[in-house]
Order: sequence, then structure tokens, then C-alpha cells
Amino acid sequence: MLKEKKLYSGECMIQPQFDSIAEKIVSKCVNISRGDCVFILARRDTANFAESIGIACIRHGAHPVIQSRSDDFRRQSVLQADHETLAASPRHFLSLLKETDVFFQVGFLLETPGYLKDIPPEKFAAQAQGFQQIQQIVYDGTKKWIGIACPSPGQAAAFQIPWESYHDTMWKALDTDYDALIQRCTLVEQALYGGKEVHITTRKGTDILIHIEDAPLLHDNGVICEPGEGVPLLNLPSGEVYLIPRTAHGTVIYDYGFLQGTPIIDLRGEFQDGVVEFKEAESGFDTFMEAFQNTKGDINKVAELGIGVNPHMTVHGNVIATEKMNGTVHLAIGDNRPIGGTNTAGGHWDMFICEPTVAVDGRKILSQGRFLIEGL
Repeated sequence: MLKEKKLYSGECMIQPQFDSIAEKIVSKCVNISRGDCVFILARRDTANFAESIGIACIRHGAHPVIQSRSDDFRRQSVLQADHETLAASPRHFLSLLKETDVFFQVGFLLETPGYLKDIPPEKFAAQAQGFQQIQQIVYDGTKKWIGIACPSPGQAAAFQIPWESYHDTMWKALDTDYDALIQRCTLVEQALYGGKEVHITTRKGTDILIHIEDAPLLHDNGVICEPGEGVPLLNLPSGEVYLIPRTAHGTVIYDYGFLQGTPIIDLRGEFQDGVVEFKEAESGFDTFMEAFQNTKGDINKVAELGIGVNPHMTVHGNVIATEKMNGTVHLAIGDNRPIGGTNTAGGHWDMFICEPTVAVDGRKILSQGRFLIEGL
């Protein structure tokens, strides 16, 4: 349930009802059970919402532990630590995670994107070593992981969009009708089922063929899979159908990406046998290539193909939410082990293709960003 509240020189913004949204997430999206041990990692400005989630867990008989941290703490913890400290996985934190049944990350992106952009790449590389054991535990398939994208004014400024529209879009998408979202995902899954090739074209020049034969169809429909019954990972806002491509060939023009506080616009890549080489971009190319060249592992391999179906998502920006935009495609590169793949890399980078025409084995399901599937 959302209420409207007047802020900022007569503009109207919705006032999220944290308790109501938290209850919907805990009961509908996650199905918290009595006795569950819950760890909630919150961005400092999301602490009130994180506590609402914690209280909702308690009402269902679960046991939450909440930790919040600021952007500044994250920055200083990297700058002040030496290589050995960054590369270590703290044993007391590993013990906590091993005993955790449900892991919430509330505020998935920095409050102020780009706040870490000037940190030396070798610092991030060392930190990635320390994260390896943590990721192995969190994504081992026995725990539920829920990443929630909460908006902030700093994000809106970085994405170059009005704070009011960004705020309202994100909270409406979080407070959506999840039964309707499940139905939208089901219709797209049915259109992809049994397909062998997905052909994506755009007016900007994307022309890429993606082989998907026998690739398991996955979804982020707002309700997390139980461990052992699918991939127990959930992004909120939700609303996408995705899979791990077998391979990819052709040209892609990524309309939008966001990396280290910098928008990446019209990035051109050439895929051959599932491996990409980047050529140019309208803006952000140097920032992108510096990060790309300093990221270890299979960062140049295709990792995921996803189609967004959430009608409430109407603005670019926060990557975890942008990939749910209705009628868009994201073609990710890098690590895909958490969703059942074999790519091992220092990152998973989602980048977006807007207004795509998409055909499955020659049958169009999207035409310039508009679904041709009945019911969508």
C-alpha cells in the first residue's frame, strides 16, 4: 500500500508504507518459515525499511540479524585495508553465513554511485579474493538470497533522472501485484519454451543470434524458489525471464549500462562463439574498458539472456531494476555460477538493449520493444 505525500516545491511523491511492503515481501515473495535464521545486510539509508523486514520476519517466527553500513564505511574499509586484509574471509562472518537460511541485501547499489570509482583496481581485485568464500556460501543453493534495489537521491542524480519519478517508479515496482507478475513471466516462458535460437535486432544496429537449445528457463517473478527446486535467488523489483545462452554470434549495441558511477551509452560489442570484443561507445568507453581489462576470469563470455516484463519499471538507472523493464533485453557477460552456469569471473555485468525486435526460431515475440504475446 502506497500513500502520496507532498514534497519539494509542490511535487507529489508517494510515501512507501514500509511495514506493508515488508510483510508482502516476507510472506509472499520469500515465504519465511518459523525458525529461519535471517541475515539482513542494509545500506545505512535503508535501515528503517530493513528493520521493517526484520520485524515481519519475527512475526513469522524467524530470527533476524541486521547489519547496516554506509557508503563511507565501504569506501574507507577498502582504502584503509592492506592487500592481506582485503583478501581474507573473516571466519566469524563465514560462520554466521553458514548458519543463515535467508540472506537479504537491502539497498543493493551504493547510495551515491561512483563513490568508489577512484579506488585503485588492485584493491578491488584483492577484495574479490576475500569475497570468494563468502559467495560460495551465499550462493551454494541451500540458502535464499534476496537483493532489494532501494532508491536514493544520489542514485537519481547519477542516473540523470528526476528524483521524484525515480523514487515513485522503484517503490511502485516493489509494491506490485506479484500474482500478475507471475502470469506475465509465465507467458514469456511459454514463448521461449523449446526454442533453439533467439535473434535480436534493433534500429541502432544490434544483430545477434543467441543459441538457447535445451537451456533451462529461469524466472525472477517475485516469488523465490525453494532450495532444491530451482535457483533460490530473487531480485526486487522483479519481473524477468532469463536463461544461460549456449553461445552467441553477432553485433550488439548496448543502449545502456552503468559501471563505477558512469553511464555507458551505445556500447558496441562483437560476439564470436560466445566471447565478446568491445569496439567503441558513444560515452563511457574508457571507464568501461579500464574496468573490463582489470576484471579477472571469464568476464568476456556471455553469461545470461534476460527479457524484462515489469510494467512499473519506466526509467533507466539501477541495474538490478532496469533489467526488469518491460520489453527490454539484457545480455550479460561474466560470472554466472549463481544461476547455474560455469563462467568464473570477478563480476557479472548486465547491460541493456532497448526497443528490441526479438524472434524465437523465426517467430517474433517482441517488435521494437512491444510484446506480440497475447496477454502482455
